[in-house]
Amino acid sequence: MQRDRGLREVYALGRATEWTAALALWCDLQPDMVTFTGECLAHRAEIMLLHGAWRDALDEARRACERFSRAIDRTAAALGFYQQGEIHRLRGDFDLAEGAYRSASQWGRQPQPGLVLLRLAQGRADAAATAIARMLGETTDRLQRARLLPAYVEITLATGDTRQARSACDELTEIAASYRQGVLDAIAAQARGALQLAEGDAGAALISLRQACQTWRDVEAPYHLACARVLVGLACRQLGDDEAAGWEPDAARSGFDGVGSRARRRPHRRAAGERRTGQPWRADRS
Repeated sequence: MQRDRGLREVYALGRATEWTAALALWCDLQPDMVTFTGECLAHRAEIMLLHGAWRDALDEARRACERFSRAIDRTAAALGFYQQGEIHRLRGDFDLAEGAYRSASQWGRQPQPGLVLLRLAQGRADAAATAIARMLGETTDRLQRARLLPAYVEITLATGDTRQARSACDELTEIAASYRQGVLDAIAAQARGALQLAEGDAGAALISLRQACQTWRDVEAPYHLACARVLVGLACRQLGDDEAAGWEPDAARSGFDGVGSRARRRPHRRAAGERRTGQPWRADRS
């Protein structure tokens, strides 16, 4: 289990997927080892979430919570509830997400960055900004900061604070360069692309976003790919390529529909170029 956790923490998700699958098989053969089998289910749910199998991921997370609760393992139970919160948030079931994050907190885990992203989706950007800044202020471990920085970039861009977003992007890029893991590189590239788009440098944004898209395809992460393609469409629009800008919304919408997400992202006003064109672009437009 420590090896699985380590692989996930350095974002080596290809190897983590293989290791989790092998561990899941072993756990299935050890039904009396409640804590290990429960934790295995939670990690398997995390991998399923990445690959777009959200319904199965939710079932696994719920089963994990049942096992953890019986074992009185507070840390493990919190992980299961947090994974449920993530799935509900991404599906657009905000009330269910709120309840799951609250349960995670009650079992001893700070439900971040999921909770601040929920607040952002609810239109409470200022509350999200305050909470994520507090979390970063008390977090020193580099990989833990890497989990928070993408949300910080998204929130600061939503509030128009590109200076703070750039500082966070620089730190995230530096951490990614230290570990040389494709998924972490993609996360950093996508954050950088969103910043470049907000600053009006659509050409540079496209380079960053294409890098992210390629990795999301390689690791078969459909939701992340759809989010990246939202931004690619905005960059193409800023560059005057209306044909490509028209294709990207369709591709993104198909990706969101494929995983069952009703929480279609609308990039913030500065990234969308609404102040320049007066015509906001949406991934869920009809």
